[in-house]
Amino acid sequence: MPKPRNIFSHLSIEMAARASKCDRKRAHHVDAGEYYLAVKARNSTKTYCQHCAREILSSAGNQLSELRTLLERGPNLLFAGLYRDGVPAPLSKKEPPQAAARRVGRLLD
Repeated sequence: MPKPRNIFSHLSIEMAARASKCDRKRAHHVDAGEYYLAVKARNSTKTYCQHCAREILSSAGNQLSELRTLLERGPNLLFAGLYRDGVPAPLSKKEPPQAAARRVGRLLD
C-alpha cells in the first residue's frame, strides 16, 4: 500500500530569528525567539503569531472533522448540493448560513 500523502508539508512551527509582524493581523507582532506558524507557498512564507495560529489551526481542525464526517457518514450530501465549498449551502438566498448548517446537521444525525 502506498504511503499516505502529507497534506501539511507546507505548515511548520518555527522560531523567529528576528522580530516581524503577523500576516493575518498587522497589529500583532512576532518577537525574536518566539515560536510562530509558518505557511510556505511557492515563493513566500506567511508568518502568523501564536494567537492567530491557534485560531487558524482550530478552524482547520473543524474543517478536517467535517470532511471526515462527510467521508464516513454522508458523501452523498455533496452530490445532493447540500454542501458548497465545505460549507452547508443555503436552499435560497433568504436562508441564513446558520439555518443551513442546522438543516444539514439534522440530516447527518
